[in-house]
Amino acid sequence: MKLKYSTIISEYKKIITQDEPIIKSFATPDNIRIIKQGEIFRIENNEIILVLSGVLAINMQQPAFPERESITVAHEEPFRVGKAVRGMVLGLVESFGPSVSLQYVAKQDSKIATQCYDDFVEIFTQKEQFKYLIKMTAFTLTMLLDSYNERNFSNRYNVIRSMIYRYKIQQSEGILHDDSLASFILKRTKISRSYLFQILADLKDGGYIDVRNGKLYSILKELPEKY
Repeated sequence: MKLKYSTIISEYKKIITQDEPIIKSFATPDNIRIIKQGEIFRIENNEIILVLSGVLAINMQQPAFPERESITVAHEEPFRVGKAVRGMVLGLVESFGPSVSLQYVAKQDSKIATQCYDDFVEIFTQKEQFKYLIKMTAFTLTMLLDSYNERNFSNRYNVIRSMIYRYKIQQSEGILHDDSLASFILKRTKISRSYLFQILADLKDGGYIDVRNGKLYSILKELPEKY
């Protein structure tokens, strides 16, 4: 099954290959930083980052509502917005946009290059670098819109179905960082655990998926469109 997501990833890889010199030019011996797997960090105002390698999860802190603190809303885990891979530019929201509490987590050892706001503007107002920035911004927005559409404009089963295929695509691309299929889906949706496990169990019993110890090994046949 070919999804919009797989098409987006394919086109993104082409852009990264074409613009490899621009990515390399952003990094200098003095601005490279290694983020160890599991490390959590935030991007400061006036700081722009370009991902050189690895995978960073992008989380948004759940808002705290004082009148609901008794039910621990303020202490919920951050919501998974998306991920950043090689070539992506981060820090634009923190430096240019409204105040949003974003959190970044290295899902594998990652390498980033950091520039201050003034240096970033000087570099990326040049024609080729500006074109690259626009392309990266467009692809990032496309990924977010695709993810939003997937999570919000389908019934619960269709969301799970789509997420299973998304898991498999990320697995084949080598950018999967949640081996547990259930964990992968729960972090990206608001679907209840009980409903999710019911669906996964039924798909496994029906011979549609091969899941062992929580990990999806194979989609054995096309998942049914309706449940």
